[in-house]
Amino acid sequence: MYAEVTALLNLAWLRIVADDPSGARDEAQRALRRWSRIGFYVQHLYALRIETYCDLYQDDRERPSARA
Repeated sequence: MYAEVTALLNLAWLRIVADDPSGARDEAQRALRRWSRIGFYVQHLYALRIETYCDLYQDDRERPSARA
């Protein structure tokens, strides 16, 4: 499961590079649905980082600080 979730999170980066931030968000959310909802793991941090980069890519500077 670790490898699958990590692969999905890495695919999200490729979506950002391909000018598809909404696809990147979808990949990150899909990865998190496979991961534990109990606790906070590095995979949650990675998904949050992807979401933040998507926000910045779309020039939405308010959204990342609202998550904090």
